[in-house]
Amino acid sequence: MSIGAMTHLARKRKQPTPVPMKAPDEDELGGAVPGTTAQAENAVTDALQVVMSYIPTEIISIYVVAVGVVIGGQAAASPISPWTLYYTCLAATPFVVWIVYATKYKAQEQALPVAPALWPKWEMVAAPTAFFAWAVALPDSPFQQCDWHTTGFGGLILVLVSTVLGLLGGLLKPASQPPTDA
Repeated sequence: MSIGAMTHLARKRKQPTPVPMKAPDEDELGGAVPGTTAQAENAVTDALQVVMSYIPTEIISIYVVAVGVVIGGQAAASPISPWTLYYTCLAATPFVVWIVYATKYKAQEQALPVAPALWPKWEMVAAPTAFFAWAVALPDSPFQQCDWHTTGFGGLILVLVSTVLGLLGGLLKPASQPPTDA
């Protein structure tokens, strides 16, 4: 997924959710009746989608190509250090999240979300965190210079961070219907 998908979730979360007046039927649940295998499969798919939505693919794509140029074979001739490249991409990530989010407002002919209360704060934190995890996991990242870095440890960090972001993001996901007092 991408920053676009992430900001779509943020925009959806910021919009009020209508409260249904009746219990949803099978068609409204997409064929997933509570307590069935279809409902369990939808829950797993939703969890994976939440985890994947926090990966800033636009920034990672730029970073991977730039790392290949800066570190791969031309490191001595490059005026850009691998750490400068990493920190530049890391710092740019929340700004890119806001820009993509703002374009969704613009596309709906609404005022830009300039006020911090309207910003996708969770996504602006989650995307750089996910970028960090991906950068640590890449084999040609500047983290290779760190004594603690191994490819296996980088992979472990990526899995742990993705899981934690997915779990926390699930808490922020808009509810399809309000909880009932049962």
